[in-house]
Amino acid sequence: MLHILLLILKIAGFLLLAILGLFLLAVLTVLFVPVRYRGQGSFYGEPKGSFQVTWLLRLLSLCVTYDGEAEIRIRILGFSVFQEKEKAGKAEPEEEPVFDRPAMPEEPVLSAQDLETRPPRDPKEEYENTPPIRSIPQEPEHPSSEASEEAPPGNNFFHRIAEKIRGFFRRMALAFRNLCEGLKKAEAWKEAAVSFVQDEENRKTYLLIKKQLKKVLRHILPVKLKGAVTFGFEEPYTTGQILTWAALLYPLYRDNFVLCPVFDRQILEGEVSLKGRIRMGTLLMAGIRILLNKNFRKQLRRFLNRGGL
Repeated sequence: MLHILLLILKIAGFLLLAILGLFLLAVLTVLFVPVRYRGQGSFYGEPKGSFQVTWLLRLLSLCVTYDGEAEIRIRILGFSVFQEKEKAGKAEPEEEPVFDRPAMPEEPVLSAQDLETRPPRDPKEEYENTPPIRSIPQEPEHPSSEASEEAPPGNNFFHRIAEKIRGFFRRMALAFRNLCEGLKKAEAWKEAAVSFVQDEENRKTYLLIKKQLKKVLRHILPVKLKGAVTFGFEEPYTTGQILTWAALLYPLYRDNFVLCPVFDRQILEGEVSLKGRIRMGTLLMAGIRILLNKNFRKQLRRFLNRGGL
């Protein structure tokens, strides 16, 4: 009897270990198997492109393509579970439904002989058969209180002038009070911001958040980026502004991406391809490092207790 109980406990332990192992394997898979994305597109008069997201050796995949019409496909284990196409352009207007009107009773068509032999209608009988017309009772017009109260024209004029003057001063006093309250709030916000920035712990927290955000951004951005784009606007100044902003991102694309500005005409054409990956574990570790900061948790609790922004 004892060895049977031990055998049952052993089997239950193996099953529990197997379940825990599968759970741990699933968690590690979600955290460390990256979500890969790739895309390519071109524009030579008409836009064309595709964007694909895959996970775990394409166990799950999402593909969006556009070539005159948009198409979305979702696959699991290679089997399509969702597919939708949407044609570009305006939708055709729907036809208004036609409702069948009730047929009106047709009166018999009488000949001239029937009309002559038909007995004349009695007007008294027609009047009795006609339903009575109900008259809508009209509400009696009550004279307005303003019209009933007659006042001398001179007193009424001075009374209106006095009311306008009093209303003007009331509005001025209200605006001045609101302005003073706004200045007090602005001063309080300024003092709080200055004290927050000057605090040494807050500076360390700010540097920590900045460092982690840089890591996350560097991780999310495409690993490979290739392409060539020719662009130009009617105003050369706008083209120069776009080129200036693009120069700030030069360390990211360098020689893999070619920009060709045109200053004498308006043009936009080219092609782009990119590839990257995102690991949930990297994003989770960055969030954990920030949450482990004691000062960040204190500021977060203070922010939530105030009800947010």
